[in-house]
Amino acid sequence: MPRAKLSDVSLKQLVAELKKRQARLADLVVRRDELNRQIAELEAFAGLESAAPAAKRRGRPPGRKPGPKAGAGPAAGKTLADYIRAVLAKTTKAMRVLDIQKAVLAAGYPTKAKNVYGMVAAALPKAGVKKVGRGLYALKGAAKAVAAKVAAAAGRLRRKRGKFPQTAEAFILGLLGGKGATTSEINKAWTAAGRAGRADVTLSKMLKAGKVNREKLKEGKGSTYTAA
Repeated sequence: MPRAKLSDVSLKQLVAELKKRQARLADLVVRRDELNRQIAELEAFAGLESAAPAAKRRGRPPGRKPGPKAGAGPAAGKTLADYIRAVLAKTTKAMRVLDIQKAVLAAGYPTKAKNVYGMVAAALPKAGVKKVGRGLYALKGAAKAVAAKVAAAAGRLRRKRGKFPQTAEAFILGLLGGKGATTSEINKAWTAAGRAGRADVTLSKMLKAGKVNREKLKEGKGSTYTAA
């Protein structure tokens, strides 16, 4: 059966095929690194066997080859999952994939792969890792305790956001008074009061609810808001 021409394939089909291949990439990279590790072990073993007779002649103990100490590098037999477990076992906090990747590389995981992030993400289940929050991971044995800490921290953040003497709308109406205020003036007062983000979302809701009036500035960006 003749292959379809690229010009006959729809954009939707191309995107679907690209996603399918990207999904396989991380697994293939992990498999490739594992094969490279096994090859390194076999090469090291073969090198030791061939060097044994020469070692006797030069006075070195049989089976000993000059170079790195035994157990160093890929020949140590540690997989990426082993490195991930070791990294997470050293902390009582949840970690993001990017942080795990950096810690694994800092611990000496040998790889020349460009997509180490994808490799780490794919190896998390093999390492016995569990998701304990949005983008946060921990070892299964400590997952319950770590998840409780994550939930408690999220609760503290939510409580901090609500500690204001006025609601967001009351705060804005107080700024407007009788003269009104520009978008820039409102946002400066909003930030100075310690409120997160900008006042734009609240202003939009108040405008739709008919609580404020808006008039675009004749010069520059922004608008002037007055109480309705």
